[in-house]
Amino acid sequence: MKNLYLRSLLFIGLLIGFSIVGISAQKLQQNPNNPKNNLRQQKLLQALGLSKGQIQQIRRINADKKMQMGEAQMRLRQATRKLDQAIYADNANDEEVQNRLREVQTAQFEIIKIRFSTEFEVRKILNAEQLNKFRQIRQQFMERTNDADNPLPQNETQNPPLDKRRFQKRRNN
Repeated sequence: MKNLYLRSLLFIGLLIGFSIVGISAQKLQQNPNNPKNNLRQQKLLQALGLSKGQIQQIRRINADKKMQMGEAQMRLRQATRKLDQAIYADNANDEEVQNRLREVQTAQFEIIKIRFSTEFEVRKILNAEQLNKFRQIRQQFMERTNDADNPLPQNETQNPPLDKRRFQKRRNN
């Protein structure tokens, strides 16, 4: 479960990174020799071959969502703080804690909703070739993070089990 959560976070991070590529793309086009430019973003831009128009569209989407995201993150911080206060109050109340927990969950959901709606809008900008390339890059990223999260035990690196489910059950026990 923890690995699934970690992979989900990494995937979300990758998607967010893709969203901000547009902003970085503009900076890269203006000054490609700037040493502060992120090498991964440069490679992603080159690999996807985004046009100037696509980059501008992505920048607009990110600008539109930036304020919404900031407000949602502030609500999450406030809800988390209130939950923490409810948990550690002198007279902790189960109902209050549950109410505060729901507020945290609602705030988290709002952040996820904004992130994925942003990603979906960006996805609509890509042509079929760019989308396929992005899928390949994402798959490679997921494979690398999966390999890093689940290294094989030393005695099983040469002869991994044929039944992966059986292996996973053994590792989780």
